[in-house]
Amino acid sequence: MSSRNNIDPLASNAPWWSFATAGRVSFGAGCARFLPDVVADLGRRVLVCTDANLVAAGVIEPLANALRAIPGMEVFVFDEGRAEIGFEGAEGCVAQVRDFAPDVVVGVGGGSNLDLAKVVAARLNDSRPIASWSLDGVPPTALPVVAVPTTAGTGSEVTPIAVLTDEAHQTKVGFQSRVLLPRAVLVDPLLTLSCPSKVTAYSGMDALTHAIESFTAIGFEDKPTQAYFDQAFVGKNPVSDALALSAISLIGASLVRAVNSGDDVSARTDMALGSLMAGMAFASAGTAIVHALQYPIGALTKTAHGHGNAVLLPSAVRFNLPVRQSEGALVARLLGSSAATDAAAAAELPDLLGHLALAVGITPTLRSLGVDDTDLESLAAAGSRITRLVSNNPRHADDVALAEVLRGALDFVPGPVTDVPK
Repeated sequence: MSSRNNIDPLASNAPWWSFATAGRVSFGAGCARFLPDVVADLGRRVLVCTDANLVAAGVIEPLANALRAIPGMEVFVFDEGRAEIGFEGAEGCVAQVRDFAPDVVVGVGGGSNLDLAKVVAARLNDSRPIASWSLDGVPPTALPVVAVPTTAGTGSEVTPIAVLTDEAHQTKVGFQSRVLLPRAVLVDPLLTLSCPSKVTAYSGMDALTHAIESFTAIGFEDKPTQAYFDQAFVGKNPVSDALALSAISLIGASLVRAVNSGDDVSARTDMALGSLMAGMAFASAGTAIVHALQYPIGALTKTAHGHGNAVLLPSAVRFNLPVRQSEGALVARLLGSSAATDAAAAAELPDLLGHLALAVGITPTLRSLGVDDTDLESLAAAGSRITRLVSNNPRHADDVALAEVLRGALDFVPGPVTDVPK
């Protein structure tokens, strides 16, 4: 009898990976029209989490009116969402809508609005304040969430993650739980047409960072073996790699056009799809030191998440190239490099990323965000404490290494490359 017939699968502790996404994802121009059908299947008392800018832009009224047209449907529009929303803002939403007693939550907007919807959906099912979740865990249940993104960047619509600002400690906190996965998603590229160019640039670089960090993360084979219900990222794997590479290709070919010509439906569609795929990729593989460092930088400088990621990405990629040269070469070629060898292409990647940032109006230096030399040590220490992200990096990164990455980003100037993104 061969030895393989004696394997006990229940006794194996071999590496494994997993993939999960929203319950149902619909994509395409005009698919927001299905929102009433989606919501009617989930409940009759609807909370819409959005912001005043989208209300003023005329995005919310037709969606809310379509919901109200369903017999018996009641709708509460909370329009006090904002960028980098915090615990206090989320608790304020909960206080306003508790008597309304929604049975489904719809998030419409960028990542902050979607994260707000996810957190509120869980908070309404639990008596514990959000500030306690870091120690006590995310509530075990949540109201069903429907996500309708209006930017192409965060991928929050397909992740079990919500990031809020802890105002008391001036830092960002990421909550991760399968109950935060939206029940349904409507990705309508037409809703991104009104997105300002600066937000398009920041969001697009955020999506690109998700894809690159997913593709270059530690491999699932090298991660400590997890229990089935553990919520940690599993590392790069075949499915996340396929999604990340498609995302990088789409974003690389469409971001500059989407920023420069906001009414270019083709570019907006490719960006929306690239962001969606990047979100799916990092929901499984995870992100790493770019995000670990951006959290304290965002808290310090009050700058947009995608802006910080764009500034940190070239230096972080350069730091990881010694252990991710083949991946770096492939990404560089997807972004336009025509270098003759893998080593040369990989070496160009940080500069390609810097040129892409410049092409969409982002100065890729930490100093441009208001960071200076005296901040680096404390920022590195703060980033190193976000172990769920730092441990996902393919190269070991302690405080000294993270300070090196920050120093490389402080006054970064991209060098010449064989092909500059345009």
